[in-house]
Amino acid sequence: MAFTSVKTSSYAYPDGTNISGLTDLQDIVQTAEPFSAQVFNETMLQVSARFDNSQVQDAYLIQTLGIYAQVGSGSPVLFAVVQADTPDQMPAQSAVSPSAFIYNIQTTVQQATSLTVSVNPAGTATVQDILDLQNTKVDINR
Repeated sequence: MAFTSVKTSSYAYPDGTNISGLTDLQDIVQTAEPFSAQVFNETMLQVSARFDNSQVQDAYLIQTLGIYAQVGSGSPVLFAVVQADTPDQMPAQSAVSPSAFIYNIQTTVQQATSLTVSVNPAGTATVQDILDLQNTKVDINR
């Protein structure tokens, strides 16, 4: 399985919506390529993606996130849906205050005998990646 994209939606699905029956998100606003995918155990995985406002013309609320995955050579499908309890607001693009959100989306996989994931290694460095590098730097003056 390869995670191909994570998408944001400004649509808040009403209570009672059959989320597991969705094949695509409604009102998609942004699409990002995941920069990380990790398997924690037999049933838990995490997909990470970064969204910035560099191309956002109108501010919006991030109500829903969708993870899209490709199995084998098939077409990407909606793999998981996450709805916000308290949505983040993505502001419109501004040279004065660029903004970004990094989402680490954890999901449980059921009815699978094995799970292998892959992600494009050309992803961007996260804030955590930079902090990890700072913590491991060596002082050459010592």
